[in-house]
Amino acid sequence: MQFTPEHVHLMINHLPIVGFGGVIVLLAYSVIRNEPHTLGLGLGAAVVLAIATSLVMWTGEEAHERFMFESVSKFIDDTAPAWIEEHEERAEIAAVAAYATGGVALIGMIAAWFKTKWRRAIGSIVLVMTLATTGLMGYVADAGGKINHPEFRATPTTAPPADASDDDGHEHEHE
Repeated sequence: MQFTPEHVHLMINHLPIVGFGGVIVLLAYSVIRNEPHTLGLGLGAAVVLAIATSLVMWTGEEAHERFMFESVSKFIDDTAPAWIEEHEERAEIAAVAAYATGGVALIGMIAAWFKTKWRRAIGSIVLVMTLATTGLMGYVADAGGKINHPEFRATPTTAPPADASDDDGHEHEHE
């Protein structure tokens, strides 16, 4: 069996969602108990998951390219392309949150090593960021599931709401 970008994307796309959920547990425990080893594990996991997010994004982009320029589209209905675009837009936002969380976690690991008094504050900051990242990842998964699962949509033919654009497809900023 040949693994396509779609296969790999579907195999690994749950890593950030489930992984950041696990980081919440580790960081919450470390903050409540002021446990430095659990803090280190949680921060390290957040860094690894930020890196994993980049792989998920890359395979998703490759799958999107194949959809746009090859014959992948024959397997999905007419509203799925709109859900693909929605999924991609949501993923770009969630990825930024994941990278920021991983970056702050990495800085926090270094800071916590030298400034032990900061550990609880560092854990709390990264915990809040992880909560936000996990929520955003769930929002991405919602749109991703609707690509090939019309039963997840309000009706089988429901497309995501269109962006604010005119008939030419040009987007306009709102004040």
